[in-house]
Amino acid sequence: MESDSALISAPRGDQRGRFSQFWSFTPIARAGRILVLSVVVVIILVDVVVILVGASTDPLATAIAQIALTAVFALFVWRPPTAALVLQVSALMAVSLNMGEEPLLAVALGAGLVVATCSLSLSALYYAGFIGLLVLRVTAESRDDALGWAVAFVVTSFVSLLVGYILRRLTQRTVLLADELAERQRQLEQAVRIERERLADELHDFIAHELTIIAMHASVLEHTTDAELQAEAREAISGSARQALADIRRVLEVTQAARAAEDPEEDGVVERRRLVATVTDVERELAAAGFSVQSDGVYTVAARMSRTMEVALAQFVRESGTNVLKHAEPRSRVVLSFSLEREVVVMRMTNTARSAQPELEIPSGGYGTARMRERAVVLGGIFQAEPSGSEWAVEVRLPLR
Repeated sequence: MESDSALISAPRGDQRGRFSQFWSFTPIARAGRILVLSVVVVIILVDVVVILVGASTDPLATAIAQIALTAVFALFVWRPPTAALVLQVSALMAVSLNMGEEPLLAVALGAGLVVATCSLSLSALYYAGFIGLLVLRVTAESRDDALGWAVAFVVTSFVSLLVGYILRRLTQRTVLLADELAERQRQLEQAVRIERERLADELHDFIAHELTIIAMHASVLEHTTDAELQAEAREAISGSARQALADIRRVLEVTQAARAAEDPEEDGVVERRRLVATVTDVERELAAAGFSVQSDGVYTVAARMSRTMEVALAQFVRESGTNVLKHAEPRSRVVLSFSLEREVVVMRMTNTARSAQPELEIPSGGYGTARMRERAVVLGGIFQAEPSGSEWAVEVRLPLR
């Protein structure tokens, strides 16, 4: 029963769609609406004045019918399909009552508005109705020149159709250009948003690590009187500050260039992110902070990875090192290992979890961990950060290429 009802409802949906498309229309622009209403009002005022001064030779009923036909054109301002239908019906009634040729002229002139605003199927039906009215009038006409004025009406309708078609194409082109402009604006806004996010990511990847080191050694300066430790802390702060300034300058240079090259070798910026160099930097910085660092397997995996994945893994290493500086037990052991599992490289960093609240806790908003998890998913990998006994373990799995 369900399949039968589905088969029945599908054609009904198609019928509703075709019906909706048949009655669809393109609204007249504001300037066009003003022009149509102005012409209608002027013609009606002239007809009324002619009737009032007695200059009209037509019967009063015929004159009123002509005014009503003219007023129908105002409907095109709000609902063109309805206006087309009302115009056809009104003209049919007028022709049936033998009220002259004015109803045919109204339908012929209205063809342009119908083509300009209504669907093509409705326009075709409208014009077929006009031809039917013309045939009906010609067969009922006893004048010798009936064929001549019928041809004149056909020519008038063709001219009206041509003008309406031109207006239709201009309107469609205007709408298309407006849509393209809106799409370009949307793409521009999206590009700006993406570039801002990329800049934020770059600044975080480069700067957060150095600022963490500065904060740690600043804490050392505040809580120790050992002259040697203070000298080491000042040297570390100075070096990290210089490195942070250099990194900011490099990031801005790449961003201002709109990343035109997208080449990992561009300006040597990414070269500092390469895996072996990054691991060396992290080992040195952790050792300077008093940690005992053991690393293994970096040369093996670096030789197998593509440039893109190697750069990405280097960012994971740097961010993980930053988290160690922030959250690990001071002067504890850190193990950094790299291994290959078929076409997947596994990076694992473990450290002893902090057992007590530090005297000066370095602020952490959780942005780095969230970014690592998001980046791993984008690269088709897996990121995990969780406690493992008394240790904290970070594990990243990325495809080699």
